[in-house]
Amino acid sequence: MAIACAVVIETLLAFILPPVAVFLVRGCGCSLVINILLTLLGWLPGVIHALLVTCGPRPGDLTPRRRRY
Repeated sequence: MAIACAVVIETLLAFILPPVAVFLVRGCGCSLVINILLTLLGWLPGVIHALLVTCGPRPGDLTPRRRRY
């Protein structure tokens, strides 16, 4: 239940304040700078990027792919 609440809060923040949502998910880094620049260019590009970041895979959740031969 706590994870579902966190996802809802992150999604709402992505619509209201996109850079804050990206900061909560990725911290200070390249994604935050990109989102701030996109938000300055227009609200919609910042929201789209924030939704991609918040709904996409987390940096720690990535598992290495296995090659199939």
